[in-house]
Amino acid sequence: MPQVRIVARNFMDMVASLPASKLDKLYDNSFICEAILRSLPPLAKKYVLQLLYIDGPVTAKLLEEWVIPDGVSKHKVAIDRLIQLRVLSETLDRKKEATYRLNPTFQINLQKHILHGGILPREPMPSNVTVRLPSLEDLDAYAVQQWECFLLHLINSAEAEKSTNISSSMMKVFQRCLLSQKDDREPPKLTESGFQFLLMETSAQLWYIIREYISNSEEHGVDTADLIAFLLELSFHVTGEAYNVNTLTDVQRRIIKDLADLGLVKLQQGRKESWFIPTKLATNLSISLADSSSRKQGFVVVETNFRMYAYSTSKLHCEILRLFSRIEYQLPNLIVGSITKESLNKAFESGITSEQIISFLQQNAHPRVAEKIPSVPENVTDQIRLWESDLNRVEMDPAHLYDEFPSRDVFEAACDFAREYGGLLWENSKKMRLVVKPLPPSRNSHHHCAIATTIAQQLQPTWANLAHHKEFPSRSVISLVQLEEYLQVLEFLGHNTAKSVRVDVENSQIWTPAASEQRLRTRTLQRSKIIFRFFTLRSFKMYTALQKIHKDRDAEPTEFEETVAQALFDLENTNQEIKSDLRDLYINSAMQIDVSGSKKAVAIHVPYRLRKSFRKIHPRLVRELEKKFSGKEVVFIATRRILRPPKKGSAIKRPRTRTLTAVHEAMLEDIVYPAEISGKRIRYRLDGSKIMKVFLDPKAKNDTENKLETFAGVYRKLSGKDVVFEFPITEA
Repeated sequence: MPQVRIVARNFMDMVASLPASKLDKLYDNSFICEAILRSLPPLAKKYVLQLLYIDGPVTAKLLEEWVIPDGVSKHKVAIDRLIQLRVLSETLDRKKEATYRLNPTFQINLQKHILHGGILPREPMPSNVTVRLPSLEDLDAYAVQQWECFLLHLINSAEAEKSTNISSSMMKVFQRCLLSQKDDREPPKLTESGFQFLLMETSAQLWYIIREYISNSEEHGVDTADLIAFLLELSFHVTGEAYNVNTLTDVQRRIIKDLADLGLVKLQQGRKESWFIPTKLATNLSISLADSSSRKQGFVVVETNFRMYAYSTSKLHCEILRLFSRIEYQLPNLIVGSITKESLNKAFESGITSEQIISFLQQNAHPRVAEKIPSVPENVTDQIRLWESDLNRVEMDPAHLYDEFPSRDVFEAACDFAREYGGLLWENSKKMRLVVKPLPPSRNSHHHCAIATTIAQQLQPTWANLAHHKEFPSRSVISLVQLEEYLQVLEFLGHNTAKSVRVDVENSQIWTPAASEQRLRTRTLQRSKIIFRFFTLRSFKMYTALQKIHKDRDAEPTEFEETVAQALFDLENTNQEIKSDLRDLYINSAMQIDVSGSKKAVAIHVPYRLRKSFRKIHPRLVRELEKKFSGKEVVFIATRRILRPPKKGSAIKRPRTRTLTAVHEAMLEDIVYPAEISGKRIRYRLDGSKIMKVFLDPKAKNDTENKLETFAGVYRKLSGKDVVFEFPITEA
């Protein structure tokens, strides 16, 4: 799972990271000094005000005396913060004791601001010029709407495209901070960082965008100090008042247009002049993170059954909830959904973590449930964490498995070469199998070709030439069927040339694309991962069959099971209708059952977890297999295990699905599929034996009427019980 994380810092954290020269330049502005003072922790503010009119340095011991013993930790935090912002400078006196002194530029400008106070960065426009100013409520609604449109644009919502246009400079900010990736042929898409960004608080999102905007502007020649100074000046403007755009510089005008996209200001045009109106988002820029994280109105209610109700009219809220939940209903003021494993796995793959989802649900909890502890049910939060941990239990590393060796000498030679090369991971001398690890791309091809050549030298001359010259033998050695099967195996293994070649049936050659579209003799074994399976025609055919059957405990398949597996493999490569569905399917076992007289049936056991996949193609697959087995009726049964009853007094309980009765009942449903069982009746004979009569749904009568005898014979063979299948008689 991706480990991408966004570190959200507030505006003052970014200011503290500026070089010393730029910080000193910022402190030439008295409004910046006041903004810095506002952002400081309470104890740091106290230190600044007490040192404001002290011209000389103050010892560290004196500052420590201003703090009670319980506040030592807060004292260290305050001092560190002041030093980071270069408000305090630390030096050593003659006795080599630490002393602190206020930054002279900061001290002088803050003194002037306190003495003269009440001066605004610029005067608002007279009311007779601006007659259509929005109210504070309308301005707040505008800021929220702009910010939501901005976030909807990140999700690539069609509604956002219609409602707003984001400037090109802001789009560069998105690309810079990895909120969206843009390809020339594809629309912008959210990255892993972008998904995490959407779950942040509004204040953290704003600070993150502003920080990236400043970094992007610096690369285009805009002075960082001037840009930060202008942003902090905005926090001293009065919310709802209009300010003339003509009082701004050309750079500041471009900045104002970008800030309008974020909802920090609102631009209005009059008959002769234009003005901007700051919103609460702009006036809160200089407030510290702790002060700005006030409780916002929540809207989400999560129940213990994983149902989720969001009382909101915001399209943004709906899109954010869709990231990690399944939306079922969307009413004008209510969003109904549920948290499922599938929706969460999709979120985890996008880079969202379980803690971010839980934090989002807790921070946006409805007031009625926010007062409860916990606001989100514990079983929901625990299950979200468990589903995330399921994805991190096993780490997958690529490897290559080789088997089907023609002799033990060849197997030992391959093991020695792989061991000498340092790529041997596992070997089984009894079954002649080995697993090697892949090397870097530059060496991987050479590694496998060397192993293939080493083994091929000990084989027939024809196959040795095949490995060395990487060409197909003549028609007398390899048939057209082998050529076609060879290409199918190449495609199955992901060979880089399998999708660009085809067989010329008439001349027993292979076509490859060329600039002049000429017919060429192929050289396809440049990355020969399958030479081990291509030693002889027999071993190659065994490979095609063995991949469609997985026996329990690696038991050897019978001759009939190999025939069934080969039939499935042939269908996968020749029948385009079910080719894709059969690709990942395999069987556990197969057997031929005598039904009555000369009539026989084929019973195929499939893995229990693949039973639904087999049922999707059941009618088509049965029809094709019955053609291959000369009309023998085919039945698919899921493999189930019966457990013995636990001993008396044992704490271990046997699942109901593993009892003899439950397995036989489930087996009965598999045998009659696609017909459904509509009723059962058990009758006892005079001798004490019993017979079960099963009634099938009449809807499947046309497809299964001729197979009732087969169903009974297969069930008798597998369970030892007699059963009679009938269709209920309906009155005309």
